[in-house]
Amino acid sequence: MSKRRKPGDIVRRRPGSGFCGADEPSLIRVPTGKAYEYSCIRDGDGEWCVNHGGEAAPCMLDCGDEDCREWANLLIVEGPHKGSYLCHISECEMVDRDA
Repeated sequence: MSKRRKPGDIVRRRPGSGFCGADEPSLIRVPTGKAYEYSCIRDGDGEWCVNHGGEAAPCMLDCGDEDCREWANLLIVEGPHKGSYLCHISECEMVDRDA
């Protein structure tokens, strides 16, 4: 079971995640605000609709955790690529910063 992350959490990504085969960059920040929400939500009638500005989606890795989320854009917080983004990293590919 992957750990639910909160907006702005700084986490360590597993090497190879986010379409990046290297170990670095390691530390990334989970999106905040509207970007933290799902890209599609149910409206008042229970119909699926686009949640404009939402970036989280269900995990596409078949990790077995129904609540696992994947984000399109995660900020790199250290190293030579600080300020750039990695994309498509799921909670199941994240560990605590101090792990």
